[in-house]
Amino acid sequence: MISTENIAEMTKKLEKLKEKIREESIDWWWLDQGDAALINITKIEYDKKEVKYVKMPKVSIKTAITILLNNLKNVYNISKGKRIQIMSIINEELNELLKLVENIREAHKIVEELEYLDKMINSIDRTEEEKAELKKIIKGSINWIKEIFYIKPFEWGKRKETFKNVTKKLNKTIIE
Repeated sequence: MISTENIAEMTKKLEKLKEKIREESIDWWWLDQGDAALINITKIEYDKKEVKYVKMPKVSIKTAITILLNNLKNVYNISKGKRIQIMSIINEELNELLKLVENIREAHKIVEELEYLDKMINSIDRTEEEKAELKKIIKGSINWIKEIFYIKPFEWGKRKETFKNVTKKLNKTIIE
């Protein structure tokens, strides 16, 4: 049974996540500070007679959280029979959103390391051509990470090891 306490608790958690994302996403320049459209969310509309499910085109994480919060507010007004179905949708989409946030955090760590290595290139003893090639690899890696999130963000899990390995090799080449 889904109680009003469960809904209130989920709302509170989403509000905390919204604030945390607002703070963190400032550094996500490669994802337009969290405004990149990455995830599909269902918007639940309620007009006192019927419930409508509107599958939104891809929206940003920030917008997705707002839609989920609005969906939770609408749940209070809906009959208990439909409430279970709606809460199931909200829960499934919330889990997807949390996985996406986790993926972004992992990718962001790699992007930060690549940025650091990019800054270090100027101080290493290499030819200008070698430095240019290293910078090209770094820029290409960041662009590829960005592309993964814009096109198929849930494929990050399959691709992250590649970027960890590239970063590791670059680290050895530049730092060591």
